[in-house]
Amino acid sequence: MKALAHRIGSVVAFLGLALYGYCNNTVLLSRDNLLIDSDRDSLKLNTIFDSAKYYIRVEPVLSKNLLQKLIMVAEQTHNPRLHEYYNLYGTANIYIGDFEEAKTYYLRALKINQQSKDSIQQIRLHNNLGYAYSLTGNYELALYHYHIGLAMLEIMLQNHTLPSHLVPIGNKTPHQVLALFYGFIGEIHVKIGNFNDAIKNYTRALAFAEKDDNKFYYAGYLNDLAKLYIEVKEYDKALEYCSQAIETNKKIDNQLGIGINYQILGEIYARKDKIENAEIYLDKGLELIESEEDLPSKANALFSKIRIQLKTKQFTQAQNNLDECLDIAHSTGNLATLKDYHYYQFQLDSSRGNIENAFKNFMNYHNLNVALFDIQKNKRIAELQMVYESQKKEKELELLSKENEVQRIKINKSRNIIYFIVGLFSLILIIGYLLMQFQKLRIKHKVVELKQKNLNQQMNPHFVYNCLNSIQSYIFHNDIHRSVDYLSKFAKLMRKILQSSQNEYMSIHDETELLTLYLELESMRFKGKFDYTIRVDDKIDPYDYKIPTLLVQPFVENSLWHGIQNKTGKGHIDIEFRLNNDLLFCSIEDDGIGRGNAALIKNEYQKNHHSLGTHITQDRMRLLRELYGKKLDIKYIDLTNRFNTPAGTRVEINLPIIIN
Repeated sequence: MKALAHRIGSVVAFLGLALYGYCNNTVLLSRDNLLIDSDRDSLKLNTIFDSAKYYIRVEPVLSKNLLQKLIMVAEQTHNPRLHEYYNLYGTANIYIGDFEEAKTYYLRALKINQQSKDSIQQIRLHNNLGYAYSLTGNYELALYHYHIGLAMLEIMLQNHTLPSHLVPIGNKTPHQVLALFYGFIGEIHVKIGNFNDAIKNYTRALAFAEKDDNKFYYAGYLNDLAKLYIEVKEYDKALEYCSQAIETNKKIDNQLGIGINYQILGEIYARKDKIENAEIYLDKGLELIESEEDLPSKANALFSKIRIQLKTKQFTQAQNNLDECLDIAHSTGNLATLKDYHYYQFQLDSSRGNIENAFKNFMNYHNLNVALFDIQKNKRIAELQMVYESQKKEKELELLSKENEVQRIKINKSRNIIYFIVGLFSLILIIGYLLMQFQKLRIKHKVVELKQKNLNQQMNPHFVYNCLNSIQSYIFHNDIHRSVDYLSKFAKLMRKILQSSQNEYMSIHDETELLTLYLELESMRFKGKFDYTIRVDDKIDPYDYKIPTLLVQPFVENSLWHGIQNKTGKGHIDIEFRLNNDLLFCSIEDDGIGRGNAALIKNEYQKNHHSLGTHITQDRMRLLRELYGKKLDIKYIDLTNRFNTPAGTRVEINLPIIIN
């Protein structure tokens, strides 16, 4: 519990809370004592604020009511402490569970601090926003705010403008705060499965904890790194960091920390197939953890033992430990422990051949996993489902084989002939059906190959290089907000492209979001060279209607590079999605130089930019026509002005209507 309390203490310090007791001079207000007569009554205002701080942990609703009174008066009288009231009000909402309102008030406080140029308060609020966004699973915005706060800290550290202790942030030293920021960022990367980035950030956190000579934090980050190196299967490094953590925890007599280290050490030896050593350290760790009465840590130690017992087929011992983990999950209300229980119970039931129970536990595990970490809907779920389906089919085949044997004994020779004829006819039908399915699968496989080529084109090194150059330019000119904004959009675009590549189709909402990100990046890089509009017909539900993944962007890229780039003056790109009878119609129109003029400078253009995206897309359309049997096509229309000179290009694409 000590480690958990320390982590909570770090978050509390960042959120700007002070722990108030029934002290000598502190007067706590009751629910009936909420009246504020005037902003001039500073003593009463301070008393209410102190009371709000106290009640925020024990009765957050009362704390919120007190703060509402303070905010009402402060907004009317322009009280200089309004930003403190906003910040604490946001934190009260964190305790209540209203994370959206928490973010709203953190942002209000941040706006005030930005106007007053109070850098320390801005750093605290960027951290608070990072924490609030991480609670709602919006890891991208969480990282955005963490990185802004971290950048401000590092700039102030380089300029020697940081005080020796940051009073608003728990009176911590700069090195302590930097360590915590890197630790929080590392924690986000762990949640989204970016283990290499998590290692980089925890390594920096470790370095700052060492500079600050904070052995508790130092041991914690050593422990985190050991667990991460297990994830990336670098067991020797994991062993090295775990051994250092044990040594450090022994110096500060952190028995719980040592117990957790032994548990991780046992996990490392288990991964290295040194089962005897693993069991020794797991038993030692479990003994220390039980003495500290930390139930979640005890559950983790038991799960490590269960993994070994499943591997060595000690099913009875594994079931006993699983039952104990279930008791811990119910007594603590810890959903993560309950999720892990269902996962390992699924594995145990599968090993015992109890398919029905295995499937139930798998579904419970899956539902809890989605509830806890929506971003982790990944390959593991598919693999587990395949295991279940495979075992289920094996059982069905066994039963079918036995039934057929009984039937063959009962039936006579004449009926055998009839069954043979029927079976042969059925076999012919099945073979015909399988050949048709094979043809469809072949087409789908080709579509996937072409989709992957589209992905490769969208990850064009030239485009990535230009984006990185733009980011470098913003950084060189010390334009932090533009560089962070550009980097955030670039990262989001890359992430969406990679996520979309996992699916055969994507919603129109996701497609337009991806196109918007791409066009925003290019617009920033070309400094207003063009503007754009993206329109979706009201008859189309953008979340339900789907189109083939990564299909439209190559045409938008062509409009920009071939049509707009070489135009004198500002250009415009118009993208539209609408229904056209039983098809989905998409058009991409630009007012560039036109295809004829673009062809004249084609040779020079090819030296700088190679795009096969539209050719690949045409091949995909041909295969889609085979799949859906509809008039799917791509038309290129050369636009002219009233003088009959080229005035742009419009691409029209007819797609199948696919509804989720």
